Amino acid sequence: MSIEWTRRGLTVTAPFWTDDDTYHLQPNARRLESFEVKMATKVGLGVAIDYALSWGIDAIVERVTMLASELGERLVEAGFKVLDGGEARSGIVSFWSQHEDPETTQERLGVSRINPVAIFSKSARLDMDPLGIPSVVRAALHYFNTSEEITKLIGSLKEVR
Repeated sequence: MSIEWTRRGLTVTAPFWTDDDTYHLQPNARRLESFEVKMATKVGLGVAIDYALSWGIDAIVERVTMLASELGERLVEAGFKVLDGGEARSGIVSFWSQHEDPETTQERLGVSRINPVAIFSKSARLDMDPLGIPSVVRAALHYFNTSEEITKLIGSLKEVR
């Protein structure tokens, strides 16, 4: 049985107290929802939306595409294999090097406050299995990133070579 009620305009479906020392868990994934509404998160989301709208969605797309192209080109120039395909670039650039495994790259760059992520073929079989590559590094760019940060990333990657 699923129980829902409305409180302050919000539908509550998470666990709830039935009296002072017992509570009801939902019989589905709703049992994992929080009891409380996180207002700071909602305010933060609103501020982020306002900031993005002040840039304009088209300007954001143009900036992210430019940064991703710059990173991809500079990775190739530095001897890395860029694995991004498709007709349009996103802000995610996947790359691979024979000089260092992606997990090590992720850990090493994290020390310098550069935060790419290692992705394994079990998470991207359709893309990686045909290439025979078990893992890659993915860097995610956004409109607030800079060319100087790309230079820092490339310099840090070249240190291993």
